[in-house]
Amino acid sequence: MATGGEPRAAAAAAEGGEKRAALLREITEEGGFAFVASAEKAAADGDLRAAEAARESGVGAGWHACPRSEPRAAAAAAEGGEKRAALLREITEEGGFAFVASAEKAAADGDLRAAEAAREMAWEQLHACPRSEVGRAWRDAYALACLHVAALRVAGGGGDGRRAALRALDMGLIMGGDLLRAELEEAIARVVADRSRGCGGGGGDGAGENGADVEKWMEGLTRKRDLADVLKVLPVKSLSCKQIERRSCIFLEAFIRDYFLCESPVILSGYIDHWPARTKWKDIRYLERIAGDRTVPVELLVANVNSSSSGLVMLLF
Repeated sequence: MATGGEPRAAAAAAEGGEKRAALLREITEEGGFAFVASAEKAAADGDLRAAEAARESGVGAGWHACPRSEPRAAAAAAEGGEKRAALLREITEEGGFAFVASAEKAAADGDLRAAEAAREMAWEQLHACPRSEVGRAWRDAYALACLHVAALRVAGGGGDGRRAALRALDMGLIMGGDLLRAELEEAIARVVADRSRGCGGGGGDGAGENGADVEKWMEGLTRKRDLADVLKVLPVKSLSCKQIERRSCIFLEAFIRDYFLCESPVILSGYIDHWPARTKWKDIRYLERIAGDRTVPVELLVANVNSSSSGLVMLLF
């Protein structure tokens, strides 16, 4: 008497047979006649030598015929090319003929001026209307132009080329769309790795260019501010106060009532004592280690007591 598991086993066997038959047809189309003959003989006759021959044939002809990463790399390149072609068609439909011409010239001829021109055109489109109204295609177009510029800057060689490439790629991440984000991130990783190798891992004693940066940084920290400029922005009553109060952890309502509306100066202390940036950001070597030549977006919140906060973006180069 048949058990309940037999129909399922028969169905699974049939499905497995169909998969194997389809695979053998595919191998035949790719010219693997010897493999197919050996595999069929091994399955039909239980021939171990034929099975071993099929395995050797597969290893020799397919597995080691090219590096394992090449098919994946080729597929990724093809997919990236399709994305870019579709994007250029979309930009053409929106009337961006000049952008498409410049982008194609940059990609085909390695023309840096064409790449820069394409990026500038996309940048203008990003600022032709409020940010929320900018179309997705032009954001992606800006990212594409940044990729072209970065590739050509790196090809030019030198530290300046790498720095310019990083700036272009960072701006592509910040202002561009999502279509080419993975390519931007991969390009950044390559440039950063090349920079680390070129600088011996980013170490050193601060000599040369890095030493000059350190001197400029310290000069900025120790520079005396012009008292006349400071007096221009101080409230009028603050100049006549003999003693300024120091308060810690007061509520916003108390600050507005007791100081802001009265235009009375006050020193607020202790609010940012716990911020690591107070010490870490004074060390240029720390900033160089975590950011280097990267472009950093900083979110600014502008608020007052009568309106809700609104976000602005400031770019630090």
